[in-house]
Amino acid sequence: MRVRLNQGELKYCDYMAKQRHAVSRKLGVEDRKRGKQSADFIDLQGVAGEFAFCKLFNIYPDTNIISYAPYDCVAMGVGTVEVKTTEYPNGRLSVPLGESGKVGTGNKDKCADYYVLMTGNASDISRPVDFTMAGWVAGADLLIRKRVGWLPGIEKTDDMRSYIIEQHELCDPEEWPQVNSMQCSIHWLEHLNRLRV
Repeated sequence: MRVRLNQGELKYCDYMAKQRHAVSRKLGVEDRKRGKQSADFIDLQGVAGEFAFCKLFNIYPDTNIISYAPYDCVAMGVGTVEVKTTEYPNGRLSVPLGESGKVGTGNKDKCADYYVLMTGNASDISRPVDFTMAGWVAGADLLIRKRVGWLPGIEKTDDMRSYIIEQHELCDPEEWPQVNSMQCSIHWLEHLNRLRV
């Protein structure tokens, strides 16, 4: 599934990426980047991938500069979604382990219901950019011991490990859960109740 972001949308993504980066560093939030690309590029890629996913499924994107949610958006009637983005057409979906670097020590409530991989390259925001939804996976199927490893070219230390899944293992984007309005209402109430806890 492919979606195009126009220059205005990309400029918005660039602004949001810069603001989130600046505020996060000011608040002492650790920059957990894994690749060799610049922090600016990685932040822009992340916001653009999130925006592209939201545009594809008609979901209002998160416009908060400070966000403590362990996910990027809520797909009504489906669940919480964490979007991961790579510039590599055949790239992997990866999620860094928790700060402890130990498998299975994270709080299950802190993971998203679904993880989505978007591919595309937003390095030139002066022209429209296409993003592709490469696939998706349920959080319960991704955040397991057998998926823990290191991305190529990454220092093999405990704090650099990630949950990794290859594209061919992801669910087909065309199989993304479809819902009716009654399911949306029920899921939204469940989501609100979780936030109150």
